[in-house]
Amino acid sequence: MRRGENECGVTLIELIIVISVMAILSTLIVPQFTGSYRGALLGAAGREITAVAGLARSQAITTGRPHRVAFEPETGRYRLEAPDPQGDRGGEFAPTRGVPGSLGEIDKRIRLEIRARDADRGAPQSAPAARSRVDAVLFRPDGTAEGRDIVLRDEDGFALLIEVQPVTARVRITSLGREGPP
Repeated sequence: MRRGENECGVTLIELIIVISVMAILSTLIVPQFTGSYRGALLGAAGREITAVAGLARSQAITTGRPHRVAFEPETGRYRLEAPDPQGDRGGEFAPTRGVPGSLGEIDKRIRLEIRARDADRGAPQSAPAARSRVDAVLFRPDGTAEGRDIVLRDEDGFALLIEVQPVTARVRITSLGREGPP
């Protein structure tokens, strides 16, 4: 059957070519979205940790009592803690209550590692109770903190370094790029 000049339509060959081109393009583009999603997860985890660190610093300065962010690296959970006034021993910390943003958990696909900073390891402390665990970051009422490096790493080996500066208690995030094999 012959087509007239006013007839519109698509042949089977044209349809197969268009579908083939779309299939080829989707195999090239879809992996890029996966990487972007994982990068977004890593960035979101970094922002969560930065936010709770800022909250701890603010609470320590406002209340005049040290606060710390305690981490559970195995589960990715974190919580804001303050000195427990009912504690039997001095220096005990307990989770804060009623402070929005004081509890959280980063995505399970992100690994968390906390390290003492070299500059803070040798710093003298006034009392043993003033020093927190290595899996916690202590923020003092004078606006200082224990220096810590928090490394967040995704499943592909991409990492973020969150540095807590000891003198200013400010937090800085740096991308470490990809570490290890793909």
